[in-house]
Amino acid sequence: MGWRVAVFGCEEDPLVDRGRELVKLLQGKGVHVVGQFYGGGRHGIFVGDPSMSVKVFDLVKSLH
Repeated sequence: MGWRVAVFGCEEDPLVDRGRELVKLLQGKGVHVVGQFYGGGRHGIFVGDPSMSVKVFDLVKSLH
């Protein structure tokens, strides 16, 4: 398909395990996927914390 996918999360987010499972599933299907998981944090931190937003922006830029 030519898709490039980024999955990101924080260790303190209760959904982080699902993100890791998604990375493995997509890799198994041959999708180019990058998983980036950060220490600490919480659900939604990438929206409310500008320093974390920059990390996501940089990750997405790296896929290009």
